[in-house]
Amino acid sequence: MNSKKIAKLAGVSRSTVSRVINNYSNVTEETRKKVQAIIDKYGYTPDAAGRSLAGKKNKVIGLFIVDHYLKKDRYVIHDSPYLSEFISYATDIADDQDYHILVSVVTQREKYEKIRTLINSKMISGAIFVGGGAKKDELEKIINLGHKIVLIDEPLEKKYENVLHLLSENFEGGYMATEELIKNGHKKIAHITGELEKFDALERLRGYKKALEDNNIKLKNKYIAYGDFTMESGYLAIEELYEQNKNDMPTAIFVANDFMAIKVIEFLENKGFRIPEDISIIGFDNSNFTHFLAGGLTTISRSIEQLVNQSITNLINFLEKDEKKFAIDKKVKVKLIKRNTVKSITD
Repeated sequence: MNSKKIAKLAGVSRSTVSRVINNYSNVTEETRKKVQAIIDKYGYTPDAAGRSLAGKKNKVIGLFIVDHYLKKDRYVIHDSPYLSEFISYATDIADDQDYHILVSVVTQREKYEKIRTLINSKMISGAIFVGGGAKKDELEKIINLGHKIVLIDEPLEKKYENVLHLLSENFEGGYMATEELIKNGHKKIAHITGELEKFDALERLRGYKKALEDNNIKLKNKYIAYGDFTMESGYLAIEELYEQNKNDMPTAIFVANDFMAIKVIEFLENKGFRIPEDISIIGFDNSNFTHFLAGGLTTISRSIEQLVNQSITNLINFLEKDEKKFAIDKKVKVKLIKRNTVKSITD
């Protein structure tokens, strides 16, 4: 549906439709109601970008940070070094290619309607979803509009020609971290999870379990504590783990992200444990701040810069070439960064 068809159905000129849309006063009330009724019936959204940019090519990418599991008094971006770094890289990489980034946090279903309006009105030329907590039904409504979209760690069962899936090697990273601890002689290995409603947290937990299984180490549920990727949850999780295992503490802990690992180390040191002499720790993400911890945190690195670069570069190439098919699945590799929080032990 466009303004030409609206005008034809209403029996008025396109300029009259434009005056109604822009709420000009020189339109009779009867005509206004007739045109508005047709606009409402067909769900027509005027091309705001076209009006404001006067024919210039739109070079704005929507970056939607999705978190439906937001806790009270929590700020999504502030509480996530991963998202903060993602946005920082996205802004710089897009700017290098003469594009702009529009960032929006999505915490409620109602916001998906605003996203659809943004896309339909052509205020943005493409969209990237990151956060791993999108409502699948709402996401598919947006995808079915046919616009070009990148999904980060947000797998869907169905493949779409207008969607690029970028997945971090979360399972592989969880496996790699646990296997590194096993190679260093550890058998009593605990795991502090991320937010298990999210794909990346589930995959890291799955990798941890699989590494134990492959090395004939029995999984102990008492050695799994549940966080949500925030520092506070890391502290609460290690506190719970400690209270339940005072007389049988693990010798190593794989923590689902570096942010939580900081609080895990802080808690353990306050209880008199030495890191890594008493308990070894491995994090995940290789966040910028891990370099500045005393001795440095051993962690699993996924290159956020590479993840963002692939997202934006692939999306822009698709937009510029105006190709019809975009159905690509890509994985961003992880690697182990050895620093000083893992100690080799003997039986």
